[in-house]
Amino acid sequence: MVVYASNENGNSVSEEKIIELKKAKSENSEELLIKPNMYMVSVGVSKFIDANNNLDFADDDAREMTKLFKGQQCLLYNDVQVKELTDEQANRLNILDAFSWLERSVTNKDIAIIFIATLGFNQKEKFYILPYDGEYDKYRATCVDWSDFGEILKNLPCRTVLFLDACHSGQLGKNLYATRGTAESNTEAIRELATEESGIVILSASTDAEKSLESKAWGHGAFTYSILNAVNTKEGDLNKNNIIYLNELEYYIAENVKKLTEGQQYPTTQKPSTIIVST
Repeated sequence: MVVYASNENGNSVSEEKIIELKKAKSENSEELLIKPNMYMVSVGVSKFIDANNNLDFADDDAREMTKLFKGQQCLLYNDVQVKELTDEQANRLNILDAFSWLERSVTNKDIAIIFIATLGFNQKEKFYILPYDGEYDKYRATCVDWSDFGEILKNLPCRTVLFLDACHSGQLGKNLYATRGTAESNTEAIRELATEESGIVILSASTDAEKSLESKAWGHGAFTYSILNAVNTKEGDLNKNNIIYLNELEYYIAENVKKLTEGQQYPTTQKPSTIIVST
């Protein structure tokens, strides 16, 4: 290799040098591969201070998603660090603190994963998620405004994937499903994050006009169940090359959720055109 250098006093060229790069080896002489670290915030709220808001499986959704990604430690990722908050732990202060932890921890070499399963609603053109201690009539003081963590997500220096299963509750049909559907559109709030500048991939459970369903038959929300099934059973590996790319995951989730809910729910994805994600 030859190095060329110059400044205001002149320039010079070094003599030719050969630089040999060696891979690091562990104590047992096995080669070590450089892998990224993963940092994950996993939030699932089924039980609220106001029991009228209770869901059935959002806490289980968060625990199983944590388990899914923790299982990649020492495989796809060197280390997997998780802040998991369920039910009472998922109060407003703890959720905001978890996002601050994410901002402090990640580097541009890492991967950030955020999973949120709780109730969501729009109020005066702002999207909120309901924490354990949230109150609809005191939403400004007790709920988590999208903008409270949206700016943090935009500023993360690494690739980020957000799984959003956050809607408000209700009933559909003959009480076969509980719902997490949004009262109004949150599409614009989501789209604002998925820009070329931020590089965030957002997979959301349903369109802005639909309900997001959960059922005892699945033990999860349809959206989360489909993610877990895609990876755990390898059914999301559509081309059978042992890698699940984002477009494969999108397609599998969309088809499986449509099948599970008999066409009542259609997941959506927002992503920059330059992003390619594999699991």
